[in-house]
Amino acid sequence: MRIVVFGTGKAYRENRDRFDGEDEIVAFLDNDQKKQGGFLDHIAVHPPENISNLDYEKIIIMSDFAVEMRRQLLALGCESDTLIHYREYFSGKIKAVVPKDFVCAEGEKSCLIITFTLGYHGGAMVAVYAARELIQRGYKVTIAAPDGNALFIEEFRKTGIKFIVNRDLPYLKWNQLEWAATFEKIIVNTYPMVLCALEIGRHRPVSLWLHESDNIYPTMQYWIERIREGVFEKNIKLYAVSNNARQNFINNVTACDIEILPYGIPDTGECAKGKGEILRFAVIGSIHPIKQQLFLLQTLAAMAEEKMDKAEFIIIGRAEDAEYAQRVCAMADAMERVQVAGELQRREMDMVYRQIDVVVIPSIYEALSIVATEAMMNGKICVISDNTGNAGFITPGENGFVFRNGDQEDLSEKIVWCIEHRDKLREIGENARKVYEANFTMKKMGDRLVQLP
Repeated sequence: MRIVVFGTGKAYRENRDRFDGEDEIVAFLDNDQKKQGGFLDHIAVHPPENISNLDYEKIIIMSDFAVEMRRQLLALGCESDTLIHYREYFSGKIKAVVPKDFVCAEGEKSCLIITFTLGYHGGAMVAVYAARELIQRGYKVTIAAPDGNALFIEEFRKTGIKFIVNRDLPYLKWNQLEWAATFEKIIVNTYPMVLCALEIGRHRPVSLWLHESDNIYPTMQYWIERIREGVFEKNIKLYAVSNNARQNFINNVTACDIEILPYGIPDTGECAKGKGEILRFAVIGSIHPIKQQLFLLQTLAAMAEEKMDKAEFIIIGRAEDAEYAQRVCAMADAMERVQVAGELQRREMDMVYRQIDVVVIPSIYEALSIVATEAMMNGKICVISDNTGNAGFITPGENGFVFRNGDQEDLSEKIVWCIEHRDKLREIGENARKVYEANFTMKKMGDRLVQLP
């Protein structure tokens, strides 16, 4: 097949070795005028306007700006069926081979959970917690994902979960996914895996479990029309972890029936209270602008020194945005009462929860923060942005605190209240624990999961 590749930047550089020679690249297109008229891998680079002069069968769009590039090509007269996103192009060339011991016997209690990148973050943690609970109920469970942290996979493999990692998983077709049909239940966890859900749903019942905030939806915008049509197929059943998550899907994709299916997390049974005269606060989550660590630090910098002398703050999480993380670390280093701990594994986090008193969640938005749920389970006080799904479970002053998103003064008031009312925090923490017991236990999640089709 004669193909044109639109895009010569990062996506091409990272995938150039995946072109197998079966297809002939006859030309490159690029909007960068500095590249036009030159050569890449001995092949000419053209401006997109030259497309009508080229002899090709398909155009491979290789860029994170695929939506705009597709729109540009259509405006230039290209047929939509000649345009292929590079991720689908490469996934179509592989044969998904699954070991025989991953295939389930007929009638066997089994569940396949398909999720996005595996690691110590919300969606992946929900996937392994769901798997653990189903295993306890006699299910054989496999988690499939396009990528994953090796330490994370090894840790949870020991609990009896099987893992499949295939980078092309989100874009595979049914002939590459037929092995999935051997599972009694199929749960597709998180919106970035929606195409996989739609493909399986053409042949088998599948549950799509939504967790996402608004910022995730643009990553799948290239396929939005396919998604809007596919979610109404009879085999597709949609669930969301919170009302926030449900509304985010409706706002970004389409209005449809979505049931609420909260997740559950294991009960560590600790619920220990922090000790000492110093009140210990923690901010837990990947270091990224959405998580608002800088906003918190700026809030602390404006607080009276005598208040800060009675508190300590620890920032925990992986540096997901390197430039932002540098700014966070630089500002934290200049503050005597703030420490940056980096990413911690699960057992390390369990120890941290025993030492802290208050968890601050200043995120711009989160559909249902697993950190907030963990804090409640541990009987800790949550000071949480009103843009998070957990805010709907909090009665301010009774089982936690909610502040107006982006309002430094409001957040500062909540932090100072905690510092000045140490004697009241135990009761609030105990009430937070009751929220966990009423909504987020593993048993309650397991009861919901076994009812899925």
